[in-house]
Amino acid sequence: MVVNVSRGTKRSRWVRLLALSMGLAFVAASCSNSGYLYVSSSDRRAFFKVPANWKFYDKRQILVGTGRSLSGQTDRQFPWLIAFDSDPKPSLDHVLRDYAPKYPIVFAQVQKLPFELQDTLSLRALRNIFYPVDQLLQENAAEILSYKNIVLPGGLHGNRLIYDVIPQGTSGITSGVPVIRVDQTGVVDASGQTLYLFLVRCESHCFRDNKALLEQIADSWTVKER
Repeated sequence: MVVNVSRGTKRSRWVRLLALSMGLAFVAASCSNSGYLYVSSSDRRAFFKVPANWKFYDKRQILVGTGRSLSGQTDRQFPWLIAFDSDPKPSLDHVLRDYAPKYPIVFAQVQKLPFELQDTLSLRALRNIFYPVDQLLQENAAEILSYKNIVLPGGLHGNRLIYDVIPQGTSGITSGVPVIRVDQTGVVDASGQTLYLFLVRCESHCFRDNKALLEQIADSWTVKER
């Protein structure tokens, strides 16, 4: 799924991301004494953990928030779409706005890719799936902090990268515009038919101050073969 997303309205990134496809949000979750909620996707292939007191948003809420509706087509194309907001005063707006959240946001999706994208979804496309990272690098408006390719049993493959998005580029830094930090993992199955995407993001100082917790959450993201 290639999403060429340019900087624009606060919700344009989500509208374009969701425009490629959609499905009924499903959370199979359990709590433990650790204080975490353990979440699995509707196909039981993707898993992660998140603090149990974070606010959960399902696909219907996200779609409505972006001005879309749940249809049979979107239900088939997007089997799983959820988000969590850790803000003490949570709001769906925190999830959907294209800005640097003061508190961590978690987003996860499973997407059935349209036929025309199955043969063309490259590692580069995965890297640029949420933010146009390569374009922003050329504009001095992003920095990759870490990057690794992923190869998993059963043909699952993709990449994980941690990067900063710098609104307004170097001028934004000098003027004190908050930097967005993203920990993003995207993998596709061997057939190229299904995308599994996971993101953790917040303002860069927020990310630094919550580094251990956010690494635990991002590291817990697991996709397994059938």
